[in-house]
Amino acid sequence: MGEKKSVQFFLTGWLILGLVGPLFAKEALETKLSLSGYYQARGIFLNHYQVGTEKLEGKDINLAYFEHRLRLNPELRVGDKAWVRATIDFPDDQVFGDSGLTAFSETNDASDLTIKVRRAYGEAALPFLGGRISAGRMGFGWGRGILFNTGDRKVDWGDPRSGDNYDQVMVDLRPRGEGSDLHLVGAVSKLSEGDLEYWYDDKNDDIDRYLLAAQYRTDFLKGGLLLAEAHQSSTSTDTLTADLHGKIDLVILRMELEMVYRYGETEGMPVLQTLNVAYPKKFLHQFGWVYELGLKIDPLEDFALEIGGSNGEDKEAGDLTAFTFDPDYKVSLLLFEQVLRRDSEKYLSSQEDALETGDNYGLDASQAENVKAIWAAQYKTRGGLTNAFYVKPTFKVKPLDDLTLTFAYLWARARVGIQLEGDDKVRYGLGNEFDLGAEYQLMENAILGIQAGCLLPGDYFDYMNSGGGVSKAIDAFAVQSRFTVNF
Repeated sequence: MGEKKSVQFFLTGWLILGLVGPLFAKEALETKLSLSGYYQARGIFLNHYQVGTEKLEGKDINLAYFEHRLRLNPELRVGDKAWVRATIDFPDDQVFGDSGLTAFSETNDASDLTIKVRRAYGEAALPFLGGRISAGRMGFGWGRGILFNTGDRKVDWGDPRSGDNYDQVMVDLRPRGEGSDLHLVGAVSKLSEGDLEYWYDDKNDDIDRYLLAAQYRTDFLKGGLLLAEAHQSSTSTDTLTADLHGKIDLVILRMELEMVYRYGETEGMPVLQTLNVAYPKKFLHQFGWVYELGLKIDPLEDFALEIGGSNGEDKEAGDLTAFTFDPDYKVSLLLFEQVLRRDSEKYLSSQEDALETGDNYGLDASQAENVKAIWAAQYKTRGGLTNAFYVKPTFKVKPLDDLTLTFAYLWARARVGIQLEGDDKVRYGLGNEFDLGAEYQLMENAILGIQAGCLLPGDYFDYMNSGGGVSKAIDAFAVQSRFTVNF
């Protein structure tokens, strides 16, 4: 513990030198304020997104709504070697018809104004090794973003929702000067906003993360290794994560690979033992990866073959093996973000309802809440890819200068199958998905787009019907429109 504190003191010293030093300059520093961001409105329609559910009164289960977001990214430049940056969302994915913008009305009644300052941090150049130091609440991304994802990169299907944010002190050294192709990064952070892994105690803000990374960057080659240690006292959790990333981009050919392995132990995962809740020590062995091969050959604007996967939970092993991609890494429009997530949440809700109506299975109130935590850990996916192997080719063409058409096909299979009650068959098939998108550049900074997806679910989504038999899940559809103005 003393060693970890010394690391924090060391980085704090650099912070003082890097950020406070300019205050002693003899001349006033010139400041410049700039603003960038976007406004986006989305229309979303989902048809039978709960594929493993009987139709209600002969009607499909549909969901349709509009939502919008205004994201502001102000930047204050202080001199030529210091910056203050922020990210502000207003409204933040607010559904059309909800209150929130009424704060500007005369009465200001029933206002639910949604303003989120997601990030605010300072950055300054260090006087040695071409380095920079930054401190505050900031996003952090690495590689393709299956582990750390800022939520800022453009994706083919759907939209990133938030990104991972950390209260962090980070040093980025560039041994060959400011324009160096070699970067050495060290950071100490507290998780402030993101997707907590299920063994963490999200009621306590005591997750410390220590990060080291080395990366080599040129115009056509990028690669590096990231090591992250995480610790949470309240759950006796200690993990070590390695993330290897490499990318090569050659005129018409590109290849990219990211592999993540996490090892550790925790006492934060509750288990049910003879109607008593316990928190035994569990070990973690988790692995996830993604590989993409891309080609750009006329008349194709782009072709990409993406293959990836992540471990599922091996119930017999007792270890925690399921790795979940960051939810802002969008594989497709429907399967993982909508259907699998909602299917898992529906099952979780039915389990919780049964618990509440069954005299809590003999558990007291606190034990019942712990059992719910067990189920939530086992079944919630948060929209990220987990327990799956998938193959996805994507084609892009530009029939007009301002029009881009995209088509993708996804085939996915569960790594760990499931069985229905009283049925010996193990089901692995997640299904086949077809996605089609069109994006039209209205003007330099305005884009109008539409995406549609159809999922033919596999036997993984088969379900027990009200007659006690097994029913096949029916197809799901999605349409998403998008209007974006960038500035």
